Amino acid sequence: MNVLKIIWYFITLKWQAAKLWLSPVLGFIKRNPWLVLFLIMTAVLFFKTLQLNNCSKSLAKAKADHAAVISDLELQQAKLLAQYQETARVKTQTWQRRVDDANQKAEQKAADLRVLTDDLSDAQRMLNKAIAARSFKRDADIASGSPVAATDTNGVLLSECAARYSELAVMADGHVIDVQRLLDAWPVDSEEAQ
Repeated sequence: MNVLKIIWYFITLKWQAAKLWLSPVLGFIKRNPWLVLFLIMTAVLFFKTLQLNNCSKSLAKAKADHAAVISDLELQQAKLLAQYQETARVKTQTWQRRVDDANQKAEQKAADLRVLTDDLSDAQRMLNKAIAARSFKRDADIASGSPVAATDTNGVLLSECAARYSELAVMADGHVIDVQRLLDAWPVDSEEAQ
């Protein structure tokens, strides 16, 4: 309880001291209210101006920081774009080189196939001539007979089979060449990962 009395004593003592210096100020305010209002407004405007200047400096600093970040990002973007373009150019060159190599191999194989096809055609013509000569010789030797006719028929059949087999072999070799060209030109997974 004594503590409260002591606190109350100091509060009242301070209030009495405050009255001594507040009374002339309150008297001045009562006599000049417009002047006091003007002084308060001037002080408020002064502090608001200081605050506005501080905000404008902060805004200018933020704009400069933002411009620096944007320029850094644009520089990084340009570097990444150049790097991507270089990588794409290298990959394109690699793939084009593979395609060109595959085409060259395919053209070489096609040329070899044409040579083999010509050789096969020559052999087939020689077989047809031999069959025709044998058939003609038999016709001259024997006038009629079923074994001779069967042999002639077998020779014609053999000649036709050889021709069809030659066509099939040429088409199969062409297909193999095309498949090999595609396999040689197709990018490998390890190249795609790079």
